[in-house]
Amino acid sequence: MVTMNTILEIFKSKKVRYGGYAAVVTLAVLVGLVIVNLIVQQIPAEADMTHNKLYSLSAQTKTLAKGLTRDVTIYALYRTGQENQDVVDVLTKYQRLTGKIHVVYVDPDKNPGLVSKYNANNKGIPEGSLIITSGDYTRVLNPYDLYDISYSEQGQPQVMGFTAEQKITGALAYVSSGKTPVLYELTGDGEDTLETLQLAETLQQSNYAIKTLNLLTDPSVPSDASAVVVLSPKFDLSKDEESKLLDYIENHDGRALFFFDLTNKPLSGFNDLLSSFGVALQYGLVVESDKSHFVGNPLMIIPALGTSDILKGVTGSNLTMIVPQSMAVKTLEVRRRDLEIKPLLTSSSNSFVRVDLSNGVPTRIASDIPGPANLADSIEEGPTSDKPNGGFRLVVGGSGQFLGSIFPYGTIKGNVEFFLGAVQWVTSQPNSINIESKSLYQLPLQMSALLIYVFMAIVVILIPGVILAVGLVTWLRRRHL
Repeated sequence: MVTMNTILEIFKSKKVRYGGYAAVVTLAVLVGLVIVNLIVQQIPAEADMTHNKLYSLSAQTKTLAKGLTRDVTIYALYRTGQENQDVVDVLTKYQRLTGKIHVVYVDPDKNPGLVSKYNANNKGIPEGSLIITSGDYTRVLNPYDLYDISYSEQGQPQVMGFTAEQKITGALAYVSSGKTPVLYELTGDGEDTLETLQLAETLQQSNYAIKTLNLLTDPSVPSDASAVVVLSPKFDLSKDEESKLLDYIENHDGRALFFFDLTNKPLSGFNDLLSSFGVALQYGLVVESDKSHFVGNPLMIIPALGTSDILKGVTGSNLTMIVPQSMAVKTLEVRRRDLEIKPLLTSSSNSFVRVDLSNGVPTRIASDIPGPANLADSIEEGPTSDKPNGGFRLVVGGSGQFLGSIFPYGTIKGNVEFFLGAVQWVTSQPNSINIESKSLYQLPLQMSALLIYVFMAIVVILIPGVILAVGLVTWLRRRHL
């Protein structure tokens, strides 16, 4: 029969007493861990250890956000419980930067009036879109704008990168300032348009306005022009057009982008204009003989990239460019000393320029001009006593086809990034956004043989050995209790 004294004696024994201490200590540790975990969850501090800072906002975004002088509202259109967590995380980071940014999640089925209010073009605003607004200015980003989407040769889409920060910050720059740089497309000489090349929407999302300019009828380049864009003209400049462009560039620190395609005869008017700035088009086609520098055929060139801010969007995301059927942009030996001319895209030393286009021989012939050849250059007027900050800026390319869809590859992401970088460089706008896409491609972990053995020793020998030693010591101490 168990009596009260027997129970008291059991509780007074060393085994029960030490066991009770152990239980209390274990419970206290568990409670402490729970409390610490709850406290840590309330601390917003975090560290982004990814190599491309996938979960961080750039310094450009932080500077823009801290400089906001008026409130900005971001409406995120998601059905309740169906929010995109990647986008939610980014929007949360924007809110933490400043009290001027307010994020509101709206169920479009429950609040169709708000969607209708901002549906200015009557094309509809799909679920997953972001409506960014401040005062009278609004920018709508659809869900596809927030990702880099590449298409395979079979037309299958593949998500390659996350562009939410790039697009959101560009929209913030627009709605917070109410100002946007204006690009004037030259017309009247059979030029392509940004719309037909599917670049207009991309530029508008990057905070640019697009207007047309016909120098056959317009008296001059408008004063609000941030840059003039000339895309694949089929006919040459008239003397009057040439004079107006020359006046704009020389006397008004003009900014311009010229991209040409091979025409039936040389564009002498355009060449006369370009020669004023130290470059000229070499009539003919660049042929690439190095198989590592072309794809498909020798006229589809994979160019070597120069060193310039223009190329940051290409090099930063390890993108490939393809330049089809390009003329060469040659630097003139006789040119102004205040010009800084930089090669942006070049062919290999094994390439050549075929000037006799009637000759279809694929190998090099006597009339060919040996490479390497520049496919695109940047030209900048350096500082002078009259212009301490420099003057005009130009980008000249020997292919306009590279900006459009290239069969069978479609639109090349690297080509688009190059064009955006060129526009941003020539306009040199403080609100121009040049934030790289965050690559979602994950490289496999690579370790040397030595590192493999080190990790194996730690995981297979060291950690189990420590656990075994601690257990053995604990058992030896407690067996005598």
